[in-house]
Amino acid sequence: MAKQSQLLSRVIDVLSDFPSPEAVMELCTNPAEEIRLNELSVRNEAGLLSFEEKIELEHYRVAEHMVRMAKARAYRRLMKA
Repeated sequence: MAKQSQLLSRVIDVLSDFPSPEAVMELCTNPAEEIRLNELSVRNEAGLLSFEEKIELEHYRVAEHMVRMAKARAYRRLMKA
């Protein structure tokens, strides 16, 4: 089984600490993650991803979805305050 991407691990670590809504809103990818995601996306469009890279790209997509959902909920909490 492929290892979990660094981004997905970081997102899980941050969210499991029950951060404040403000901290959730500040979640974003770092420059190295952006570069890797771009590399994977380009290789994916060219049909050149290995099995492990496909899983890594899917981890990025899962992490992005988790962050979007967490930010939506954090935003609602901030608006109620």
